[in-house]
Amino acid sequence: MNHLYADVYSPDGVTLQGSGSVEVLSISAQSMLDGAGKVRCEFRLTNAKALALMALKGVVRLYVDDEINPIREVATFVIDNISDSPASGRRTVTGPDVLTLLTYDDSGRRLRYDNQTLTAIVTNLATHMGWTVSAGAEVATQSTSAQYNYTDIYRCIADSLSPFGFHFRLNETFKQLE
Repeated sequence: MNHLYADVYSPDGVTLQGSGSVEVLSISAQSMLDGAGKVRCEFRLTNAKALALMALKGVVRLYVDDEINPIREVATFVIDNISDSPASGRRTVTGPDVLTLLTYDDSGRRLRYDNQTLTAIVTNLATHMGWTVSAGAEVATQSTSAQYNYTDIYRCIADSLSPFGFHFRLNETFKQLE
């Protein structure tokens, strides 16, 4: 039997809220290339801990434990909608996956890269937000120049990769791009 549970973090995804995990009834996750996927999970309305911890902009990490394989993370998302259904006794929490966190900060004024590898550019942009990058060898050999003015970090990464036909997505590791 699968056991589903969640850990709830502060909006920056760093500080664990409450003590211990929260039981989850169901999980639905869709991932996307070059964009934030969509995540949905449900909790019992009688779960006081879940009701207390779920707040807009909180970061939720969802896990599955099937008692045979190691516990694995299924999805991580930012809460942007909370709705209750008293008839079904459930609270539904939805939001984009954590890739959306890359839109929360920008490049600043005149961020410039001259004849640098894509790996160096993307890694620099990602580490600015506390993320890591796992890039293939093909990306490491491509060099380019780029300049950004107050562009969100997500858009900077996408704009750096797209002229070369490269894509990015969330890795299974929290806050890691591949």
